[in-house]
Amino acid sequence: MEEPLSRIPFSRAEEQTIFSMARWMRFMAVVGIVVGFLLLGVLVLGVGLLSAVRGLSESAPQLAGLLKPLDEAGPWLYFLLAVVLLAAVAALWQSFALYHAGDQFDLVARTDDADLDHLARGMDNLRTYFKVQVLVVLVTAVVALATALVLVAVTRPVP
Repeated sequence: MEEPLSRIPFSRAEEQTIFSMARWMRFMAVVGIVVGFLLLGVLVLGVGLLSAVRGLSESAPQLAGLLKPLDEAGPWLYFLLAVVLLAAVAALWQSFALYHAGDQFDLVARTDDADLDHLARGMDNLRTYFKVQVLVVLVTAVVALATALVLVAVTRPVP
């Protein structure tokens, strides 16, 4: 069994700074987690409403006009929904990594038994956070492009 790495002799002010940073990391992570779940909820609600309108349009032809722009969007709409789902999952993954990093840095500030181990784990979680951040930026760019293409397809006049 590996022995935990030793204590780092932080001053009281340095431990307070680390503790404050850990608290802010966990706060921001909770905000990200809430936003990620809200995004998933909006996505599920949107897909549910789309399915309901499709079902109702069979019995109420006046609702068919609501579906025309969505039908014209074709596969772009489903691509956009898939990208939003991936963005929500990435945001949740990133937020959980940040929360766990905050936990590790909190242990650095509050305990004296294995500061180097906690610091290494916290930095590893931060590395995951920043890797996912790059993924989120790429997904955001794809969402913007897909949204623009869907808007062009929906608003383009039909000859």
